[in-house]
Amino acid sequence: MTSWLTLPEYLEVSGISRRTFFRRRGEIESKIIDGTMKYSAASLPLEARVKLDSQQAKSVEPAPASKADALAPLFAGVAAPVVVQAERIALSPESERQASERLAIIQPLLDYAADPGSRRRFAQLRIADGRTVTTADLLATYLAETHSVNGKKISGRTIWNWKKAYATGGFNALARGIRKDKGQSRFFARYPGAAQLVASVYLKPYQTVARAYDNLLREHELYGVPVCDLPSYETVRTYLEALPKPIAVLARKGERAYSERMTPYLQRSYEDIPANHIWVADHMIHDVEVRNDCFEGVAENAPMRLRFSAFIDMRTRKFVGYCWAPEGNSRVITTAVRRGIERYGPPAIVYCDNGKDYRKVAKGARPVAREWVEQEYTSLERTGVLQRLDVAVQFCMPYHPQSKLIERAFRIVHQKFDALFPHYTTGNAYLRPDQTTLAMMHHRKLLKMDRGAESPLVTASHFIRMATVWIEEDYNAGHHHGGRGMDNRTPDQVFDALYPLAERRASDPAVLSQLLWETRKCLVTHTAITLNKRRYVAADPQSSGALHLANRTDVLVCYDPHDPERAVVADLDGRPIAQVEAEVLQSHSADAKPAIKASMQERRRLRNAVVGTVRQIHENVAMMGHKSDLEHLHERALLPAAVGDSIVHRMVTKPEQTPDASPRYIGDIAAEFLSEEA
Repeated sequence: MTSWLTLPEYLEVSGISRRTFFRRRGEIESKIIDGTMKYSAASLPLEARVKLDSQQAKSVEPAPASKADALAPLFAGVAAPVVVQAERIALSPESERQASERLAIIQPLLDYAADPGSRRRFAQLRIADGRTVTTADLLATYLAETHSVNGKKISGRTIWNWKKAYATGGFNALARGIRKDKGQSRFFARYPGAAQLVASVYLKPYQTVARAYDNLLREHELYGVPVCDLPSYETVRTYLEALPKPIAVLARKGERAYSERMTPYLQRSYEDIPANHIWVADHMIHDVEVRNDCFEGVAENAPMRLRFSAFIDMRTRKFVGYCWAPEGNSRVITTAVRRGIERYGPPAIVYCDNGKDYRKVAKGARPVAREWVEQEYTSLERTGVLQRLDVAVQFCMPYHPQSKLIERAFRIVHQKFDALFPHYTTGNAYLRPDQTTLAMMHHRKLLKMDRGAESPLVTASHFIRMATVWIEEDYNAGHHHGGRGMDNRTPDQVFDALYPLAERRASDPAVLSQLLWETRKCLVTHTAITLNKRRYVAADPQSSGALHLANRTDVLVCYDPHDPERAVVADLDGRPIAQVEAEVLQSHSADAKPAIKASMQERRRLRNAVVGTVRQIHENVAMMGHKSDLEHLHERALLPAAVGDSIVHRMVTKPEQTPDASPRYIGDIAAEFLSEEA
């Protein structure tokens, strides 16, 4: 039975251009079927007919309607695919210009149909053949003759199509339609097994697109891909780079990178926290190499990078207590606490790291929301500093930088203070400036010649004095902070306003709270978007899955400025993908526990979806018989039986031991020796 193809299908199968097709059109059999011109598959070249037969035998299902659906097989059985509506709710600037231009062209036709009483004024118009405009069809012809788009003429049928689109879909429907196969790979839609193969190879640490492409070329027969239909390297690269970022990051970069870049997190409020009430503590290491001239236990002029232990006030972001040392320990923390207490008084709560040094200081301190068994200790090592000061302690989440406000302050120190020095190490050996490397090498040569005092490196004591001046004058008194509750004021300004000198006295600790239709292009980060300095999170589980898939991609956010609590997230083509709502800032109290629990459950759900997807890909490929590069190398490296003579290192055979023989004791050996002497 002869197959009949539409023009796009014929061009795709034959591989010829539209221009070549129309040049050979007289040689191709054609007929009208159901009002559409179709062309006989018998007119195709032999290779093209073979390709068409193989495609029809596979009974390929229609391609999915969106990028999210195209990637849905990766989430099969793990997470529900994102349902993308066909109707557009927003337009790009170019599409909006195009729709406005078309609306201006058809506006007379809309007026003609809407107001029959005003049709007489159109009788003054004449079309090219001299007839006056007396009907809507003649008006459409007149509009087509008197307008052009991008220098090209338009037909009356086009005018009617635009009018119909406007009547059914409104203004947005006048823009050029979105391609049905946009963001898809037709090759991988035909061969889903091949898609699983390249994804399985690529979704492993340190694997490349080239490695995945080589595996496909080597094992294409296993997945039913004929040689004539093998894709190009660019096709594979485009498909793999379109994989959802959470999948790629978790499989290729690891759990920590996934947690830091992709997972959602909660933000806390700051305005309801009194100044000097909650201190945040942590360590950092300066990205500047100095030489020792003041620390005991370290050789004189020895090169080092000082460790900075600090406390900042959560409400005002002010450094209240700090200290430097070659290594962090509980005594350094004690010094930093003492300096802060002497100047500003003790806080009510310390929010600190999970390190052993902080746990040592916090041991015996009054915990938030629970009591410790040990109540009394007699020394600093056993009771901890914070217990003596009657300060509550709250440990942050391990390996979770978003849970510590001080991390941002440390980045400012690195960027604005450490970078001032000519011997700035950047914290990354690959990015270290040449002048820093040369200075470090020169310093070590001078040390070997016992001339360390001539080193170009800054002394530790002078570095500490400069750091102290910078913290007090350039940061505390000079850095205008734009964070929540700061209003572009410096930490000292906010601290002095909220905590006057006369009120700097210790008080009873208490648990306090810590914690749409304009369009804007935003970046999805951590399964949320930021709009007007406010974060918006998913309003329902389906939207959460959609935003998670869209991590690290640009989207359009549609919102009403008079109702900023909710918004709609759409892709760049204006199709809605998720409902979002303004994030509720959580308090630093027991009331936040349900929200924190729900957030952690959502993180686990999204992570399990990604883990399940990656695992399913690997299992599917393994069930298909795929062998890794290591397994192929192992098979090729198997030694034949005839090479035994080439092996020179023989296994040493241990003498056999009688299992029933009992061990000899020292007394038996001594008795035997004496009998031989006699």
